[in-house]
Amino acid sequence: AWQYATLNECGERFILLCRVTLGHPHETDRVMKGEKAPPVIIGTDNVRADSVVAYEGPKATRHPLTGWPGPTRNQVHTEYVVFERTQIYPEYVLKFKVV
Repeated sequence: AWQYATLNECGERFILLCRVTLGHPHETDRVMKGEKAPPVIIGTDNVRADSVVAYEGPKATRHPLTGWPGPTRNQVHTEYVVFERTQIYPEYVLKFKVV
């Protein structure tokens, strides 16, 4: 997302436009910050999803000391998370200025 692109000395930002293979995605309804691997697919023998998709809207969080439930956070854009670099093909570098 463009808000993560830092400004250079000319006031420009850069982002990569990539092709991404999601495979069998896990659609989450909670915050999954810091996860190192996708979750196990329910009903399988420890088979993991290939990616995670977080759609716009409220997401449950875990309280750091007590576990569930924590405060609700709002996801402001759809986010796609992959865990293997072979799932990503950078196609374009976009340079832009926010006016």
